[in-house]
Amino acid sequence: FTNLLLRALKGEAGIVTPTFVKSPLFASRGIEFFSSAVELGPNGVKKIHDLGNITAQEQELVNAALPKLKKNIEKGFAFVQ
Repeated sequence: FTNLLLRALKGEAGIVTPTFVKSPLFASRGIEFFSSAVELGPNGVKKIHDLGNITAQEQELVNAALPKLKKNIEKGFAFVQ
């Protein structure tokens, strides 16, 4: 990831990689961070991609994981405070 980020910071275009970032994808459900594909640019994250075409079963799995993810994020915030 670091090498990809450095390449993007130097101006290389089209670098897309999965990473865990502050994301709007599930913000409406109280989840501030999520792991998805992001496009990197000279200033860091240029674009956060949605999940794309996933099956109904995959969507169910994401929905099932979100409550635990939310708790883990809250636990992380509590730890650093």
